[in-house]
Amino acid sequence: MNVFTWIGVRKQKPKKILNIAKVVSSFSPNGADIIAFQEIENISVLRDLFKELEPLGYLDFVLLEGKDYRGIDSAIISKFPIKKSKLHFIKFSPGFPTRDTRPILEAQIELSGNTLKIYSVHFPAPFLDSVMRNDAFIHLESLLNSHDDPAIAMGDFNVTSEEETELGTFKDQSKIWYVSHQQGCKECAGTYYYKPKDDWSFLDAILVSKGRGVSFNTNSIDVLINQSNAFRDSSKPKGFDAVSMEGVSDHFPVIAKVNFIN
Repeated sequence: MNVFTWIGVRKQKPKKILNIAKVVSSFSPNGADIIAFQEIENISVLRDLFKELEPLGYLDFVLLEGKDYRGIDSAIISKFPIKKSKLHFIKFSPGFPTRDTRPILEAQIELSGNTLKIYSVHFPAPFLDSVMRNDAFIHLESLLNSHDDPAIAMGDFNVTSEEETELGTFKDQSKIWYVSHQQGCKECAGTYYYKPKDDWSFLDAILVSKGRGVSFNTNSIDVLINQSNAFRDSSKPKGFDAVSMEGVSDHFPVIAKVNFIN
């Protein structure tokens, strides 16, 4: 099973949707099996994107509107039926704002007789206190502990390389999850480039639950970079330009194959 996570599908124009579809189809002839998106403006935008991707074999999609006034929701597109879906609102520590935060989208997918829980996440931004991201990880762990099914969490966790060095956030998560850029992608610089500090970070990642019969094909883990989503001279992310109609997102997508262990 191929999985794929990506941010930056906001305020779409038809050309941008085409650009996204081009990048998705470049992963393999028919794209990934399950894609987690962040920053989808509304269900109408997701439906347009789904229609563009449907010829690749996609069967289902879900977006549940959160409370964020900016209309930037998480979503999932799948080649397998989505049986159930739910939003989980994160409870943050006292004194921290909740206005600019997003819930965790859960989808239950049935494939080959297995139940798989998918979490599409977009954790609090790096300019917000790390306590808020820690609260989000704690909530995600509580969701994982609420059932025995295999699970995959994908999206923008917003953990910068600086924060990882100081706090070891992903290292700590590796106790319960296989973390994509720890398991593979050893030659990858990151998914997001912060120009003021000339620094790359793995803001985006795929987490696979440990001890539940699923694991990465470690050789498959990668950051998807091509001429559609990267600048040719620097290989840095090429965000969508409304004038030239080129580019896609300021984040690169993470891709991986996940195996069920019989």
